[in-house]
Amino acid sequence: MILTGTTANAAKCKFQDGSYNALTKVRTVQTKWEKLISGLGKSPEGPHEVQAAAVSAKLEGSNSYLAIRISLEDYSRREPPPYQLEDAIAIPESSQLLILMDDGAILRLPAKDEHSFDATFVPPGTASSTRFRKTDMNDYVKTTEAFISYVLDENTAAALRAQDATNMRVEAGDTYYDIDLQKKSRGDVAAAIECLQSAHAEDGATK
Repeated sequence: MILTGTTANAAKCKFQDGSYNALTKVRTVQTKWEKLISGLGKSPEGPHEVQAAAVSAKLEGSNSYLAIRISLEDYSRREPPPYQLEDAIAIPESSQLLILMDDGAILRLPAKDEHSFDATFVPPGTASSTRFRKTDMNDYVKTTEAFISYVLDENTAAALRAQDATNMRVEAGDTYYDIDLQKKSRGDVAAAIECLQSAHAEDGATK
């Protein structure tokens, strides 16, 4: 990774609790999640858009990853059968995260490994049944949340820090999920990577 970043920017970095595995001697550091879209007050504009998404950068030993969290909600008048809940979001190992940059370039990050996430549901009339929009009191609400890690190398990290990201596409087998970043969050990807590289630099300086 490119070990750069100003002291001023590093001071703004926020991290989740880090960990150290004594057996593998691997240190894990992860930045706090930053919202790319909140989903509040805005319904998805297309069938593949997600209601909410967030980004984080993660360091595991000497390996760096960009982590994406997406949240989906579906509504129906009937209780979802079990087969609709199992593997509601499936990310094959060959999947990629496509990132559209401000200059029109598209970066592709490979998934770290295979991911699969089940959905849950709540019955009609549940007070906390939905986070993203008011729904009919007769609707069942199915929710799915996925946490996906993508491999960052030196070149993609540098490209993501050089300018803002505007859109993302999460590949998921024969479907996909689109993330249209809200304007105030378009610099969050670059900021997360810079914070991670600052942590990597500090870790190297202490060894």
